[in-house]
Amino acid sequence: MPSPLRVSFSQQLLYRWDIIFDSHRDIRDHQNKTYYGMKKSYGVSSDVISCFMEASDENDPCHYVTDSVVEFCANANIQSFQHNPSAVNERIALVDDSDEQERRREYRSGLTAWELYQALLKPRWRPKVDDAGASQLPGQLEVPDAEIRRIFIASLDRWAVLALAATGSYHEARVLSEFIFRHLKFDPLVKARILPEGFPMFALEFHLPYFALRRHRLPQMDVRITDSGGALRKHEDITFLWNMDGKVDNSKTCYVYEANLSCMVSGWDYHKWSAHFFIDLYFEDLKADEDLESISDYEAHKTAGIALDPLAGGKKLREMMPRDPRNYFILVLAIRLRKVKKEWELLVTAVDEAIRTYVRPFHFLPEIQFTLSDAYNT
Repeated sequence: MPSPLRVSFSQQLLYRWDIIFDSHRDIRDHQNKTYYGMKKSYGVSSDVISCFMEASDENDPCHYVTDSVVEFCANANIQSFQHNPSAVNERIALVDDSDEQERRREYRSGLTAWELYQALLKPRWRPKVDDAGASQLPGQLEVPDAEIRRIFIASLDRWAVLALAATGSYHEARVLSEFIFRHLKFDPLVKARILPEGFPMFALEFHLPYFALRRHRLPQMDVRITDSGGALRKHEDITFLWNMDGKVDNSKTCYVYEANLSCMVSGWDYHKWSAHFFIDLYFEDLKADEDLESISDYEAHKTAGIALDPLAGGKKLREMMPRDPRNYFILVLAIRLRKVKKEWELLVTAVDEAIRTYVRPFHFLPEIQFTLSDAYNT
């Protein structure tokens, strides 16, 4: 059993911001290599998603995390990636890559899962320059480094998971794989980790599940399937609260939808980090003008010259967001907490008002006189 002094010291390491994160660290050789690619070079023969997810539970004999995500991503593989209609047609992601001078790589505003895979497969950092000043890969020096990478994914599906698993860097895999698993679950969490072993890095994350009240003529089904065969997120028709005798008109029906939004900011120093953000939007009317959470709306703003940060819910311009990873995380968390609070308040208020319509005020009830003496004589 470790001594109390040793336990206290290890607990401090878990939460202390290492000064190494405040310096410039050369990670070019480490982060341009994918986890799956390195494992494959060692002779690992498992599929992409199994290999990647094992980074989070390789010491767990049950492999529950790996099995859960693998079953969610059934039949998603590199061979069929480019030929799946959903993977190549549905725009689900936004990517923003910038260097320290805020020079940016150019991407289409909305990426499909296949395009996301192609974008993330490119080297994140430019190749080194030899002693003669020549690049090892001519023509690559004009592409800015992706020192800060922000990824926004709407309604994370199996093809988006595949894109992330196939391109995740070797050291990033241990936190990203667990983050994916936690988002697919429906449990709240706010967590900060310092990983000192190997190549030290930090990971700040939150998961905020909530129930969204929406009015639709027909329920918006979540087409993502879990390992049990049911939808990943469930919904419930609560119109009966307003129509005890049944709905007779053609008005919209009230549904409560399960939703989760998750964010992780992880990296290797103050200047080099990634932010992954997943949000469930399967139930939203993406044609609504006021819906800032749709890929198309962010694309329209960008075309108009207004670059919003989707991780901040479109509440902040991209250039106004802090470049310090800790400040960035706290700001996104604060904005998203307000959104979740608003959703909960909307739901509770609506249900409370519906229930009150069936509660008879006390002053309508007949007056009842009852005393202790009455009870004694009964």
